[in-house]
Amino acid sequence: MAFIKCKCPQCRSGKFFTHSFYNPTKFLHFNEHCPVCGLKFEKETGFFWSAMYISYGINVAIGVIVGVLLNLFLDDPSVNTYLFWILGIVILGSTLIFRYSRMIALHFVSGYKYDKNAVKKQ
Repeated sequence: MAFIKCKCPQCRSGKFFTHSFYNPTKFLHFNEHCPVCGLKFEKETGFFWSAMYISYGINVAIGVIVGVLLNLFLDDPSVNTYLFWILGIVILGSTLIFRYSRMIALHFVSGYKYDKNAVKKQ
């Protein structure tokens, strides 16, 4: 649940992002440290560059899935149809893709583990 709610991987309580995903000017902003347990989110300088590769993989998967579905349900769709649907979905979902690629990096790549006593240590 902490992954889905974009919470700290150590205490599962502190917010990672400072603003909601639908705020067009501030959806990129995140806390440097967990406001609850104090965990430093950016493990090392450039750590979240890995999220760029994760985001790329998610976008490729979306493109393949949408392309296959279009091919199955439409009779010989044009290139413009593919471009419209794939780019439309990727662009509309870009804020969520950005956020969850960072969450994947933080929860599954960083090596941080849940610590039920993390809040008490602070």
